[in-house]
Amino acid sequence: MAFIYWPMCRLLQARVPTKFLPPTVSVPHRAGTLLMDWLGIREGTPVGVAMGDMQCSVYAAQPSHTDAVLNIGTAAQIVIIYTDHSLRSNQLSRQSLTDVPYFSGDYAKVAASLSGGNVIATFVSMLQGWLGALGIDHKMIGDADIYERLVACGAEKWDTTLCVDPVWWGERHTPEAKGSVTNMTGDNMTFSDWCGALHRGIIQNLSKMMPEEVLLEHKIERLLGSGRTLHKNTLLQRHVTSTFKRPLVLREDVDAPLGAAMAVSKLCVD
Repeated sequence: MAFIYWPMCRLLQARVPTKFLPPTVSVPHRAGTLLMDWLGIREGTPVGVAMGDMQCSVYAAQPSHTDAVLNIGTAAQIVIIYTDHSLRSNQLSRQSLTDVPYFSGDYAKVAASLSGGNVIATFVSMLQGWLGALGIDHKMIGDADIYERLVACGAEKWDTTLCVDPVWWGERHTPEAKGSVTNMTGDNMTFSDWCGALHRGIIQNLSKMMPEEVLLEHKIERLLGSGRTLHKNTLLQRHVTSTFKRPLVLREDVDAPLGAAMAVSKLCVD
């Protein structure tokens, strides 16, 4: 059984009125049934207990225990599902990882980064600001065209020696962290170098948060990819396979509402 409980000590320290907290159960779990017809849903339809957004989005990808689920949207996260309680992370040595309950008594090991598609969007916004400062109307170039050029130019210098650590907003485990650009030379400051280094930096930051030793410990053989940013960006996909040294399999239309529906549908069968 997964470690499903409220962190009472921390809640009491924060003066949260714990008497209002509902009991915790393993999911999917039937909370009751619909008492009347509602919006086309029939009376008596099973109602499940509330489930986590992250867990549902991962569940929709249908990972096996040798898969890691990588999602890159606005932010980014990589998740491993496991059963053995002894594989929980040491929070002192691996502060970037969080272990939370998953479905059917399993656990999810999560590296959740604040740096994903928002890094690229910020870079695009910076470019548009520079163009404006030079007296060039950036609206003459559509956003879609800019993103397309970022990927194309970055592919030309995907192995650039320029290094970008794009943690503009820090990370949850290191909120004081700042982004940086290093190893600059007179030969690696082209637009293509910047694009290549920026995309690689997003993936390398994730690999630091979910290091190779953890993937080996869990016998991870492939990555299941989801998220709008990852699906649309072939350069990110290339850096994923290069950095994690595992095949990337893209999953279409994977999101939390789908995962929640898939989980609750089991209650209808049962």
